[in-house]
Amino acid sequence: MLSDGAANALEQINRQIEEKKQSIISLKNEFDKAANAIFVRIRAWRCRTESLRQKLASLNISLLDAALASRTEDISAAGGVLLKSIADSAVIDHGSESVDADVVTGFGEDGLKELSAAADNLRTQANVLDSRLSDEQKALAIQRSELAAVRESLEGGIYPFPKDAMDLKDALISRLRTAARREVNVRIVAEAAEIKNERWRNAVEGYLYTQRYYIIVPQEYFKEALRVFDAIKRNKAVYSTGLVDIEKLKKINPAADAGSLAEELETSDADVRLFLDYTLGRVQKCENVLGLRRYRTSITNDGVLYQNFVVRAMNPERWAKPAIGQGAIQKRLDAVKSEIERLMEQIAACSGVKTAIGNITGLEILSSSEIEQAVQSAEKTALIPSLEFELDSLIKNRAAIDTTSIEILKKRIAVPGNDIDTQTRHIDDANDSKGTFKERRRQLRDERIPLYTEDLRYMEANITERYNDLWIDKTGAPR
Repeated sequence: MLSDGAANALEQINRQIEEKKQSIISLKNEFDKAANAIFVRIRAWRCRTESLRQKLASLNISLLDAALASRTEDISAAGGVLLKSIADSAVIDHGSESVDADVVTGFGEDGLKELSAAADNLRTQANVLDSRLSDEQKALAIQRSELAAVRESLEGGIYPFPKDAMDLKDALISRLRTAARREVNVRIVAEAAEIKNERWRNAVEGYLYTQRYYIIVPQEYFKEALRVFDAIKRNKAVYSTGLVDIEKLKKINPAADAGSLAEELETSDADVRLFLDYTLGRVQKCENVLGLRRYRTSITNDGVLYQNFVVRAMNPERWAKPAIGQGAIQKRLDAVKSEIERLMEQIAACSGVKTAIGNITGLEILSSSEIEQAVQSAEKTALIPSLEFELDSLIKNRAAIDTTSIEILKKRIAVPGNDIDTQTRHIDDANDSKGTFKERRRQLRDERIPLYTEDLRYMEANITERYNDLWIDKTGAPR
């Protein structure tokens, strides 16, 4: 038989083995839980950032506003920095589904915090850009709507002049109609003239610029028109148009020089002709810049102007929206259609970038506590090899103990144990039967016997009422 000392030793060894196993499991579980948070986040950073850069690379971000394009490039660059940091950290490997404790320990808290800061920086930039892109999309949508209205007007043969010019013209038509009690000829210079040679259109449009939108009324109505202009100039923000004083021009009676820019315009309106000769009649056309100095004021067809002894190039924006004559309608319509196409491309580019950064704006960043927990649990896993060694030694020690007598005793204990189980079941069954009998006795005592007794009394009373005492005594009464 096994001595008491050996039995106690065996029991102690078994207890130590179980403790070692639980310690190892606990350390592994603690690290697995903390490491999983690290693994899931960093893998998401890598996957989403790779997707971001691939999508951005497929887009033509040059279509965006310069500031937005620059921010987009910055985000792509920040994504590249994050991916390099992830690769250098070796915290996760492609194809791996776990994090190595030694790697986490080696990278340390500082390394993980720097990595998380890089991801946070990328997320912040993405959120800022997302907001800017939303604003840009709204602005582009408004521009597209406005251009669609311009296109519709042009397709109907009506040139959409600047709003302040149309406001002034409409006010003049209304007031002068009332004053004259008839329709008065109110016209904008650009709608009453035509450019003969398209080669010189840019020079004419650029030189006149806002003067194209000046308004001419018959000289006898100029003073009344001036009152209207003075009344609405500020409320209607009338700043890019004006009133031409034809009466004063007629006194000057300007004549256009031969070879001047005025020759490139034709009109059937004498007052408009007078204004064009005055404005453009001294501006000489030159085939190249070398001829400009021969005149006091001169211009080339590509917009190089010599004036007041200074040569300069006019801004192409001055003729970007041609307005003079019927020829301007088709040119402007073509330009508007091109602008709408460009806007659609810009809108699509904004949408593409927003889609690309969509997954970045929601990146989950590692907290300091998560990082600390991961590193500390990784460091604790260094204890596992020694625990496993101790566990192996304990198992070997247990194997060296002769446990034959214990096994025999276990078998002997097992048999009575089975009898005890059987007797326990019998007792349970007897208790169940006892309960059933008690219930039946209760029913007889409390329910059936009282009921039968009451029925007997009823029958006795019924016999007493219906039969005489002699019959009852000899026949009916119980014997």
